[in-house]
Amino acid sequence: MNHEEYNSSLKTWLRKVLNKKNKPTVFGVSLTDSLHIAHISIAYETKETIIGSIPIIVAKCGAYLKDQGLYVEGVFRKSGNARRLGELQHSFNSSPDYGKGLSWEGYTVHDAANILRRYLCYLPEPVIVNHLYDPFRNIIASDSLSTVDKTKAIQALINQLPLDNQYLLFYLLDLISLFSKYSEYTKMTSLSLASVFTPGLILNTEHVMNPTHYKLSQQVIYFLIEHQHQFHLFRSTPTRYRHQSITSNQQEKHLLRANTDPVKKKRFGVDDPVQVI
Repeated sequence: MNHEEYNSSLKTWLRKVLNKKNKPTVFGVSLTDSLHIAHISIAYETKETIIGSIPIIVAKCGAYLKDQGLYVEGVFRKSGNARRLGELQHSFNSSPDYGKGLSWEGYTVHDAANILRRYLCYLPEPVIVNHLYDPFRNIIASDSLSTVDKTKAIQALINQLPLDNQYLLFYLLDLISLFSKYSEYTKMTSLSLASVFTPGLILNTEHVMNPTHYKLSQQVIYFLIEHQHQFHLFRSTPTRYRHQSITSNQQEKHLLRANTDPVKKKRFGVDDPVQVI
């Protein structure tokens, strides 16, 4: 290889490295940034329809898990395959569709459960944001508040979360609550599910290695799961993502919807059913 060819190869390599560094990613960035890159609209059905957005990876994993994981023992507890998890992370991190057209064929529900948990744990700030960490825990730790009072106080704190975090929290709580109803098959109770999801939902890094602090955080998530049906989203101006990577009128019409039962029939790829939580 002559000097000119060497310089050309070096420039090509540097360009690839720089492009890779500047490439938008879904993992390891803030929820807001992740949504800017790859989100999907979701409709929450309560007394009225509220339109919000959640990350594509959460919607895609949630749909597959509801469809195929409700009768799988240890669905969120057992590890997925490391190689397949790497493939999934690459798919959800890569344009042009950031995993929206992913086919689940060849993957297991444990792969889907683990990549969902990985995404949540990679968020720089948990779904329950840092400044509300102590308020949530203080309510659950209180001996003077009744369950009704705790529910009202927690609802008030949920209302203080950023809107993006509210949408994601409600989606995840509905998903987890659904799986808790199938504990006869999954062998995962509300408490064990709370243990699995606590690191991605409410976390203080200074308390990670302290069993007492971790148990209290776990109790927060357990309370949210057990009383999920009593918490509500309130209508607000939906967030708009001007720099979204995936936009089309057709995709915006395919909304995820809240509050129905899942089905058992297998579905893969871009023809995944309209999801209902």
